[in-house]
Amino acid sequence: MLREVAAEQDGLVSLGQALRAGLSRDQVRQLCRSGRWVRLLRGYFLLDGESHPRARRRALIRAAVASLGPGAFAVLDTALELHGVAGLRRTSEVHVSVPVDQPRPQRAPVPWLVVHQLTVGPRDLSTVAGIPVTTAMRTVSDVILRTDATPRYRFSTRRSTRAGSPPSVWDWSRP
Repeated sequence: MLREVAAEQDGLVSLGQALRAGLSRDQVRQLCRSGRWVRLLRGYFLLDGESHPRARRRALIRAAVASLGPGAFAVLDTALELHGVAGLRRTSEVHVSVPVDQPRPQRAPVPWLVVHQLTVGPRDLSTVAGIPVTTAMRTVSDVILRTDATPRYRFSTRRSTRAGSPPSVWDWSRP
């Protein structure tokens, strides 16, 4: 039963799921000590430590979102990764937003987890592989606004050398 749950969640199970399946906390600790399970975050475990790197990464993202409670969702580079949008250099960080109307969780710092509080409307949220995430359009917009490497172009008006021609022309030169 637990393996079936894990298969639907990229190999991830929560402590609560393990306890409901009949395991004790001591058995879970022993599975982690033996290396059969890998603790990703407090209360979240990867059943197969030798899983494919892509599945392991998605399990890590799933654990990060789930660990921050209801209403949490993947954002920014992490959401791009889940949507399969290429172009930015991948990082080990996982970006998750929690609702703005809830207090930010107080927890021991995890170096790879970046918690945000972004204001997002219901139409800007979707799911990818069962993980709550900002929509692809919202994600791309957010990342463009935060990325220094994005080429920024300007729109300028300049007069044509010909008399009587329209005064505005697209100028796609860099500022």
